[in-house]
Amino acid sequence: MENFLISKETAQSIVSMAGFCKAQFMILSGRECALIGSVTQAVIEVPGMESPTPIGIMVADLSAFSGSLPEGANIQVEALSESKLKLSYKRQRAEVSCIKDSTASFFAPNFGECVSVKVSDPKFAEISKYLSMLDVSDQRFYARGIGCSDGSLVITNGVALMAIESEIQFKNILPKEFVLQALRMEDSTLRISGGENLYAKIESEGITVYGSMIVGTMPPFKRAVPTEINFTSSCESKSLSSLVKTAEAYSSKNSVIELRFKEGQIEVVGEVSGSKGFSGIVDAQCSNEFKVLCHGSYLRLACLMNNECDFRFESAERPFFCNNLLIVPCRF
Repeated sequence: MENFLISKETAQSIVSMAGFCKAQFMILSGRECALIGSVTQAVIEVPGMESPTPIGIMVADLSAFSGSLPEGANIQVEALSESKLKLSYKRQRAEVSCIKDSTASFFAPNFGECVSVKVSDPKFAEISKYLSMLDVSDQRFYARGIGCSDGSLVITNGVALMAIESEIQFKNILPKEFVLQALRMEDSTLRISGGENLYAKIESEGITVYGSMIVGTMPPFKRAVPTEINFTSSCESKSLSSLVKTAEAYSSKNSVIELRFKEGQIEVVGEVSGSKGFSGIVDAQCSNEFKVLCHGSYLRLACLMNNECDFRFESAERPFFCNNLLIVPCRF
């Protein structure tokens, strides 16, 4: 009978990547977790796990159980029968269905023409969160994409952009016959300029993502990158993230909050028409006094990247950097 541990951090990475692949269930086998979507697949290494037989679990079950657990928690997975698994952490327990007939065993495609992107960032648990920002209810679907530019893997949904250092490798394609212009993400399909019947493999420590590609082009994102930095500010990420999360609950405009940069502090404001709203202050270093509106979810995402949160502005109206995340301000 299977009995092993999965850390909360690994569980969150699995759930986030499942959203990216649009996979409803996962398969645990050996030391790996496989996520199978219609056009995108992923393999995640699970430290300490050793499952002798493939086990299928609904992603929603893992998400529901792990979501409320404290950081650093280890979830024990125990097979009760051929059709039931028990998830437990201390006194918290849940019985979930074991998908035995999901012969959906994972297979890595035997690529003929493949473009391989190797991500240098060792924290793919964090990178999977960057990938998940593509799956948002935003009407600007044409501006979403995963692209390769100047040695970086570029991820954008038209509202925020992240560039991750990476190495692009060509397999079975001579560089002179193929020019890598852009990878594109739309409806969970990786897209690439240059031809049909091509595949992509994105690799990092502990995770490999496979996707089919069709012809497409990346949005001209470089136009949004600030050409000069005129204002700067910095504060503690954990304190800012906590205030932003609270302010979002008071926002009536799709999690849009206001940041007011002042001498020695940043004021985080969430307002709802007809009510008092929320205002919180975090100590900060600010070079100028100004204010900006933006989506709180992207600020919290940027706070995950570093213990310190560094802001860099060209102007309050132009896209700005929060750590290495480029965010487009809101204009209402």
